[in-house]
Amino acid sequence: MPFLANTVTPSKPKTSSNAAPWLAQALVFIGFVTVGGMEIAAIWPPASQLSAAVAHDLGIIDIAGGVGIFLPIDAVFLALPAFVLWGRRVQPVRAR
Repeated sequence: MPFLANTVTPSKPKTSSNAAPWLAQALVFIGFVTVGGMEIAAIWPPASQLSAAVAHDLGIIDIAGGVGIFLPIDAVFLALPAFVLWGRRVQPVRAR
C-alpha cells in the first residue's frame, strides 16, 4: 500500500507544551487581580493620584479582566445572566 507510506501519524502533545499557556494565563490572572485589589484598597502608588471613585472603578475593571483571562468565555457568559437574575431577585424591577 504505497499511499500509506506518506501519511504522518499525529504525535501526542507534550505535557510541558500544554502547561506553558496555562501557566502564562495564571500569571496574567494573578497580575490583574493583584493590581486590581491594590487599586481598590488605594495602596498602589499610581492609584493614590486618582480620585477614590476612579481608582475603585479601575480596580473592578482589572479584576474583571483577570477573571475574563482565566475563565473560559462560556463561564463568563453563564455568570452574567446569573448575576442579572440575582440582582432582580434582590431588588425587583418596579412597574411604571
